Amino acid sequence: MSEILLLSSGIDSFVAWQLLKRPPCLHFHGHSKYSLKELQAIIGMNVRHPDMTLITHELSWLQEFEESDANIVGRNGLFCFIAAYYGDTIYLPCQLGEQSIPDRNPASLEQLSNVLTIFFGRKKTIDIVFPTSTKQDLVKLYLDSGYPKDELLKCYSCESSKEGRCGSCKMCTRVAIALDYNNILPDNYFRNDIWKWEGWSEYISKIKAGKYEQRRSDQTTYVLQKRGLWK
Repeated sequence: MSEILLLSSGIDSFVAWQLLKRPPCLHFHGHSKYSLKELQAIIGMNVRHPDMTLITHELSWLQEFEESDANIVGRNGLFCFIAAYYGDTIYLPCQLGEQSIPDRNPASLEQLSNVLTIFFGRKKTIDIVFPTSTKQDLVKLYLDSGYPKDELLKCYSCESSKEGRCGSCKMCTRVAIALDYNNILPDNYFRNDIWKWEGWSEYISKIKAGKYEQRRSDQTTYVLQKRGLWK
């Protein structure tokens, strides 16, 4: 294959698959507490889109290294290395606002591309696809491209291992902001009321301290003001 998309069950991945003209996909499962729900969502995605070429690999041993916030250090680097066996262009969707993590950082991934090029003896490129777009932008781009809202709402991102979307984790809050910014967040989309999440005050403090990119901050502030949470 000349290209391969690292596919999760989240919005970023699904939008990338559509906008990149549906390249072959590679998914790793079993490596986190939410892997089963993620895999179920991807299987559903594949059933609804039978033209999706999907390769899956089980990496349950990575669970040993999962941190309390669901992070696994260097996980995307490992995924990219394996993906290099399948394609020369490796799509790792990563939007503006989530590039501070080392294994999502453009500079780090450029270095990894160079290493993979050396190891495999031919040009390997890791493409983060959405370097200047926020998750809010991706939802708008998807909708403006004429794709159905319902498919986007079936994407899944949540740190909880329990049934449904918890509405009490950072993954859920990022999804809530993106959907609500575009006025498509359904009622009762989460198990818990997302707007009562205890972490909003910390989130607001970080925005005011300038710890997020300006575009992401402005869009998030807009939603929090709309919901009466901005103080």
